[in-house]
Amino acid sequence: MKKIIFVLVFLIFLSSCGTKTTTSTSLVKYEWEGFSLSIPTNWVDLTQDKTALPKPSSWDIALALASSEFQNGFSNNLLILKDELNYETSSKEFSTLNNIWATEQYSEYEEVEKKEITFADKDNSILYIFDARYNDRTPKLRFLQSAHICDGKKSFFLTIALPMNITEASRYEDIIKSFKCE
Repeated sequence: MKKIIFVLVFLIFLSSCGTKTTTSTSLVKYEWEGFSLSIPTNWVDLTQDKTALPKPSSWDIALALASSEFQNGFSNNLLILKDELNYETSSKEFSTLNNIWATEQYSEYEEVEKKEITFADKDNSILYIFDARYNDRTPKLRFLQSAHICDGKKSFFLTIALPMNITEASRYEDIIKSFKCE
């Protein structure tokens, strides 16, 4: 539950003010500790900026990215949390469990779509696309969430937050699906 609250606070934090710039649609593969991912060329890695990121209570931040492009004061962003589980589970089961927590923690949660996806390393999971608010004072956002388990117990929880005016999410689904355990 604390994990979901942290994700919500962090995503709201990333949605702070800015100015509009141009859009980049190309994806480039990058490698981080334990995984690789293809991201837009105009997204900036915030992971090492300790002043910009709150510290989660029970997860570690594996990756935090934000678009350099702002629209209506919001920057599309990606947060990947990681943790070592004390039990074995599948990516599908872990994604489902995280979605149950999301339905309880988000305000005005509305599922848009739920679908099976295959990551770049051929592991299967569930992608949840939903609209929600962190609380009554925050704007409604579109979220894409999934989870990936590497080596049986190493969990990665992936969340992309988008403004509500983005209705076509396939470009962002491709980012999540490009995740690969290394």
